[in-house]
Amino acid sequence: MAKLLQTALKTSQTSVGTEALFTEDMKSLVYLIALVLYSTNTQGWQLKKCKTDKFASVCSGDHAAFCDHVTDIKVDTAGLPSDIQNLCITMEKHKPHGSLVNGSFSHFTSLEYLQIFGCFFQFHPGAFRGLSNLRRLDLDAEKCCEIAMSRQVFKDLPQLKELNIASLNLSVVATDIFYDLSQMEKISFDNLCSSVFSELICSIINLTSLKEFVFITNEEETLEYPNCTHKNESVFPRISGAKLFFSRIKHFHQGALDFFQNLSSLGFSYNDKLLSYLPRSGIKSVDVFHYCTDTLVVEEVCIVVSKLSTKNLSLYFQTASNFSHFKNDNCTVLEQLHITAYGTQPIDLSFICFMTNLTTLEINGKGLDTHFRSICTSTLKVTWLTDLTVMFASVSKIFSHQFSCLVNLKMLNITCCSVSEIEPFAFMELVSLRILNLQYNNITAIGVHVFDGLYNLLVLDLKNNPLFRVEQMAFRHLMNLQELHFSYFGSSPIGFVIRWNLTDIFGNIPEQLAYLFYEYIVPMELIIGSNMTLNQNLTLHVRSVTLNIEDCGRPFFESVTTLFARTKHILCGSEFIGKYIKNIENLMYISKFSDKIGDLTSLNELVHLKVLRLDDMDLSKQSNVAVMFHNLTKLEKLSLFYCRFFSIDGTLTKDLKSLRFLRLMFRDYVTVYSGFFEPLTSLKNLGIYQLQLFCNCDNADFSKWVKENKKVQVEMMDPELDELQCLSNNGLDRPNLQVYGKQNCFFELDFVLFVLTSLGVIFFMLVVLIQRMAVYYIFSLYHIAHAWFEQAVRKDRRVQYRYDAFVSYSSKDENWVVNELLPSLEQRGPPFLRLCLHSRDFQLGKDVVENITDSLYESRYTLCLVSRNYLCSHWCSLEMRLATCRLQVEHKDVLILVFLEKIPSRLLSAHHRLARLVKSRTYLDWPQDPDHHNAFWDRLWDKLKPEAMM
Repeated sequence: MAKLLQTALKTSQTSVGTEALFTEDMKSLVYLIALVLYSTNTQGWQLKKCKTDKFASVCSGDHAAFCDHVTDIKVDTAGLPSDIQNLCITMEKHKPHGSLVNGSFSHFTSLEYLQIFGCFFQFHPGAFRGLSNLRRLDLDAEKCCEIAMSRQVFKDLPQLKELNIASLNLSVVATDIFYDLSQMEKISFDNLCSSVFSELICSIINLTSLKEFVFITNEEETLEYPNCTHKNESVFPRISGAKLFFSRIKHFHQGALDFFQNLSSLGFSYNDKLLSYLPRSGIKSVDVFHYCTDTLVVEEVCIVVSKLSTKNLSLYFQTASNFSHFKNDNCTVLEQLHITAYGTQPIDLSFICFMTNLTTLEINGKGLDTHFRSICTSTLKVTWLTDLTVMFASVSKIFSHQFSCLVNLKMLNITCCSVSEIEPFAFMELVSLRILNLQYNNITAIGVHVFDGLYNLLVLDLKNNPLFRVEQMAFRHLMNLQELHFSYFGSSPIGFVIRWNLTDIFGNIPEQLAYLFYEYIVPMELIIGSNMTLNQNLTLHVRSVTLNIEDCGRPFFESVTTLFARTKHILCGSEFIGKYIKNIENLMYISKFSDKIGDLTSLNELVHLKVLRLDDMDLSKQSNVAVMFHNLTKLEKLSLFYCRFFSIDGTLTKDLKSLRFLRLMFRDYVTVYSGFFEPLTSLKNLGIYQLQLFCNCDNADFSKWVKENKKVQVEMMDPELDELQCLSNNGLDRPNLQVYGKQNCFFELDFVLFVLTSLGVIFFMLVVLIQRMAVYYIFSLYHIAHAWFEQAVRKDRRVQYRYDAFVSYSSKDENWVVNELLPSLEQRGPPFLRLCLHSRDFQLGKDVVENITDSLYESRYTLCLVSRNYLCSHWCSLEMRLATCRLQVEHKDVLILVFLEKIPSRLLSAHHRLARLVKSRTYLDWPQDPDHHNAFWDRLWDKLKPEAMM
């Protein structure tokens, strides 16, 4: 269509050049028509590969976009807004994508973060041109992709502060590629292929602004001393965040890591030589140290910890020497200790009584089976430990007062440990405990005194336990609890209904309760049991077969602002809970297509609702579905997944003025009326999935709106818009919806406008051509018709003529007319003849053609003085045509031909009218012999003299 626009304008300009009568107004009209035609054919904002609402990622928000399955960056991102700040691109996987060419992102001048995942053959210099505001760049190739890059690749990124490169083979990258990134503050290399660590060090040694360096590899690495041509060893001591992780070190040369005097993290595996060398290396400190080996020598590790002032130690091993070495002074500097034992060697935890700086202890493995109970056998109070995690141990039972020495413990995590029983007062002394995590155990019941003493507990997580019985008042000490989690997805007795009475288990429900989480695969009954009120907003998360609430009218539900319900129905007696949760802002209800969900009309009473999602519901059976979403003026996000509608129109959405995001996935065939989207004035993003439509013009209009709208970004999947079919009335045929619309609902407006534009241009061109070439014919026809009419009117009257003859001659023969014709005819008499000459008798200011026609019909005769000049004259030709037309109309002998010279017949043949007259009428030849001139004038004067003298 752009070519059409250019053609239309070019045509108009050409026409202007041809004829000045084509005015500026005409030109503007043609431009306007062509512009309308161009705009009507422009695609709407329907990006097939890009989204602007990719939540839960760095590419989210109003100025961010995420593009997937990209094959051509320029083409696939062309429709994105130019002001986006974050852009994530994932190329089509398992294939190289040629080159990242010059200016690939030049239209995104506001971009601050760019992520590219995919393989290219080459990055051209200038590939990042225009990204002067880019601060972070992530390049993640797949399967050790080789991407050729020269030093000039990054020269257009003056503000780049962070560069992260992953899974890239740097063997074809210029060694000085990073030299221009003088402003770089962080650079990260993750799982590079065929990389040499020492060479990589040399490539970044001149980055004087570097503050953080990360190197992670899963391949075998040889650590050699960096032999750099241009050394700037002062760079590395200033790096405050150097993190090095080597999976396995094949060979180690002394001094290989001495450039890094201060490491924030260091990790490697299976190299005792490097472990023993570290205390003698140039490294002064390592904040976090990870070490993996088959047989751990605790004493050697503690020496490293002491020499390098390590605060955080993570150890992975099969077997280990005596853990009592942790009691030595070398390890007492540790603040965090993480132990993962793959074997079954017992782990004696008595060392925690000597590691007085230890605040966090995490132990994973079966070695605690016999020692976990004796964690507090000493009478010494372990006041320093605040976080304790035990995972994957076989701890079948937690005993009374088991943690009595951990008086300042704030977080206790006992997960995946097969705990089936907790004795009374097990946590009695943990008065400072804030978080208790008992997930993935086998706890079946909670006794009345199990949680005694936990007055300051904020989070209790009992998810994934077969917990079906909580004794009355068992949670009475949890008066400050904010989060409570229950769930279990295993088998349960047939017909079992789980019943939770919050007042029974708490006594007084905690006023600070903010998150209540229940997930069971059995029917559930929830009872509040009191009229207490909460001091803050509550999120209620429920998943069960059904949920029945006995006392929905309690003030408790006024605090619910978020409800997630995955259940066949959530009822208060026999009615939907809607009218009891009037302060709710976020509602997600998945019903599993139940027939007992109740009347959802009360949804329109939830005037504070901002986010609503309804799944698996037969909304066609709701008698008041048209008003269900009325009054929801604050709703910003609406999702309807697998819901049954047979039609949707504007009555459903009339109050959704704030809606910005809409997701639709219908269960059956549906008709989408055009008015459905008209009230949605704030809509920015529309997602439609697995759409099935009936064949009708309303759906055709909807598909046209999707294609042509410029305001809303539309994502259609399974099928996409071009592949969308519709179900015909016979229930069998499924034609393409767009084809159906063209054939049955509307004509192609763009084609019609194209035809109209073309006809308009042709019309204007014809006007110009007619004005230039045929105007004389028009005037002639007019005067001939006028004369014909006059002849008919005056048929019986005597006509009075002003002239005896109208002389038709070429201006080049004017000397002959003046010197020969006039003296011989006008000066001869009496009577004296009156001749009409255009140079003498035409009225000034009058149209030439009109002068000719009037003079010709005001003369008794037309005298044509034929010469070679006469035949070449345009005006003479016109006068001859007018004279012959008069001759044909009046049927009188009114035309006299005089040849001033001999003219060959081949010249006359080109002038059809004159050639026919010569053959059919007598004419005069101007004699070349002067002796014959008098006879010529006598004969001509006799012909022209008035009738009264004849």
